[in-house]
Order: sequence, then structure tokens, then C-alpha cells
Amino acid sequence: MPGMNGMQFLATVNEQFPKIVKVLFTGAGDLSSIHTEMLNIGISHHIGKPWQKTQLNLVMNSIFREIHSARKLELMNDELDLLKNDRDFLSQKLLECKAGTVTAFRELIQLSSSTIANHCRRTSILVTNLARRLNKDREFVEKVQTASLLHDLPLITYPGHIHQGLETYMSEIERQGYLKHPEICANLLGNIEDFNTMAEIVRYHHENVDGSGFYGISGDDLPYESKMIRICDCYDEEETYNKNAHHSTLDYMKMFRGKWFDNELFDEFYEMMSSYNK
Repeated sequence: MPGMNGMQFLATVNEQFPKIVKVLFTGAGDLSSIHTEMLNIGISHHIGKPWQKTQLNLVMNSIFREIHSARKLELMNDELDLLKNDRDFLSQKLLECKAGTVTAFRELIQLSSSTIANHCRRTSILVTNLARRLNKDREFVEKVQTASLLHDLPLITYPGHIHQGLETYMSEIERQGYLKHPEICANLLGNIEDFNTMAEIVRYHHENVDGSGFYGISGDDLPYESKMIRICDCYDEEETYNKNAHHSTLDYMKMFRGKWFDNELFDEFYEMMSSYNK
């Protein structure tokens, strides 16, 4: 160590090889004056002169345990990084798979019935805007958006004249079949793990808060999202089959505030739609 003492040498080693275990052999009896300096340059052990073999063995065994623990921790961190990368990769794949499933369903609906596809698309736009107006988080918005896109999926298997949902023009047998489509849709989505949270939403999208809907479920027993879709679904059906009747549709729906529609949700919807010029 020409031109430097032991402390200076270990300081130089620490700068170039910080992970190397550094041991100070010293004849000094009191190390309190250099304790901070020892810590700063990474000296983990010191041995006083003259040393004993037993003392040296204890220090070396301690160093080997530290090295083993450090390597084990490094391996564990590497494994955690791999797991995190795998988790991120799988999460992305699941999102892509879910998006692909929604796209496939939408295309299937479009190929089968443009009437149903357009209705579901318009309803989804209304529900999405309402959810954002209510300051719902991204997960909520995506869930209610997808549920409304698929809420009438089973109707593609029904005769064409039922696609419009006008019960007045259905036979009793057709009407009974039509009343089952929310439940069929819920059962279908419930079989897909990523969509099972939407099953109950679509099951009750034709329910009224006073219990006068398809299945007689009312009030607090109805999912919040179902109440949203009920309002937007009804608006699109009424406005579509009564062309250029935007304001009269809203006035008609207002008569059922608190009966068919949740009061607070309807008020938000009414205010949102009243600002539209159609």
C-alpha cells in the first residue's frame, strides 16, 4: 500500500468495489474516533492485533453467512422481478383477451341485427356519459359500458320483429320468451370469468325501482348499474321509435321518476340530456 494507510486503502477499494466485504486489521485499542469513517467506507468487521485463530474463524464465518444471505436475497429479488414481469404480462394478456371477447360479441350482434347493435351502442354511449358525469372511476365506467354493450345479446336469436322490443306487437308466447332475455344474457356472461361481475347488472336491466319490471325486483335490491342502464335503455328505445321526439321523450320518462327510474339517477340523466339540442 505505497503512500496510504489501511483506512485509505479500504476507502479506495470501497469506491471501486463497494460490494466487497472489508475487514480492518488494526493494532489500535480504541476505534471510537474512526467509527463513523469505518461505516462510511463499508467496513463491516475489524480484528485487533495480535489476533487469535478463534477470533479470525468467528469473523470469517460471519462474513460467509453475510455473503450467503446477500446472494440469497439477490436471487429472491431476481425471482420477484421475474414474477412481476410475468404478472404484468399476464395482466396485459387478460385485458387483451377481454377486449377481444367484447369485440367478438359486438361483431356477432352487428352481423345478426343492426337494430340491436345500434341500440346497444347508443345505450352504452349514454350510460358511459352518465357514469362520467357521476364521477365514477375508470373500472366502474368500463364495467357499465361493457354491460350496456351486451345487455341485449340474446335477442339476436329471436325473430326480427322482436328486435325492436315492442311488446305490443308480440304474441303471448313471444312476449314470454322476450321477458327471459335479461336472465339468458346474465347466465351467458356468468360463464365467462372476466364478465361475471356484469351478470347481475344485465339480469336486472329491465327492472323498475317500484318492482313493476320483468322479475319484480325493486329498490335497493337492484344493482346501481342496472338502474343506470334502465334509464338509458328506455330513453333510446322511446326516442328511436318516436323520431325527433327528444324533449317529449324526456317529458314522458319524467312521469315515471320514482316509479320506473331511480330519482337521483334520473335527475342527473334528465339534466344531462336536457342540454342536448336534437
